[in-house]
Amino acid sequence: MDDGGISPAVVAICDRYNAGTDLVLHHVNAFLDVSSQWTLMRAALAGHLHLVQRLSRRHPTAFDCCCQEAMDSAAEFGHLDVVQWLHANRREGCTTDAMDMAACNGHLEIVQWLHEHRHEGCTSNAIDFAAQHGHVKVIKWLHSNRTEGATHYAIDNAATSGHLDVIQWLYTHRDEGCSQSAIVNAIYAGHEDVARWLARNCKRDCVGKLGFVEYLARRGFWDAAALVDKHPYLKDLVDEMVLTDDEEDEGQDMAIQNRVLYMQLYTGL
Repeated sequence: MDDGGISPAVVAICDRYNAGTDLVLHHVNAFLDVSSQWTLMRAALAGHLHLVQRLSRRHPTAFDCCCQEAMDSAAEFGHLDVVQWLHANRREGCTTDAMDMAACNGHLEIVQWLHEHRHEGCTSNAIDFAAQHGHVKVIKWLHSNRTEGATHYAIDNAATSGHLDVIQWLYTHRDEGCSQSAIVNAIYAGHEDVARWLARNCKRDCVGKLGFVEYLARRGFWDAAALVDKHPYLKDLVDEMVLTDDEEDEGQDMAIQNRVLYMQLYTGL
């Protein structure tokens, strides 16, 4: 018999005394806690389908204002059965947070179900968040089946978390690139392999229009010389200078002044 999420204790007693779980459940339901401490969202977040059903049926209009959050939370924490029940029995639906957060936590089945049965879709956060947590399969599926895309935060986040496989896939199949934060965050999170790969393959992104040394200074990392001494592969990034359009318009004198500033920061003068 399908236990339908019944407490293991109830099932054990029924098995021992050869009692039907449906009958026991009917009587147990009379004592189900449906007090105000259990909101529909909280029950959905915890994956308690039976409580979600009971709350919704006992107070059909009381939870109108939070039902979207309920489906969002169920999707975020991987409770597909709750998502499906809310979809079939409530009219409030969900928000883009449902797919975004399901992707964040690697719940590909829920992402796919929402794509097939709901219309809210997702945002670029879906891939960005999935990258942060290393969910390559989710990223690949979103890339192939959704159009919201990603941002440079995808690689930045993956670098911070040390997911080199994610970075390599994004670099090959997408064009958002990364920001200067990617390599710096990888270094300070101890992901040396990620930092080396970024320095070798994403040089222009890592340098950026500011210049790598000025970027380090703005982030509070004043001793660039010590950083390069510890991580020699950064030397090319420090030596590189990419001018902004404004600098090009202002002429070579401004570019020279900026180069002097970078070198002063680099040498600690």
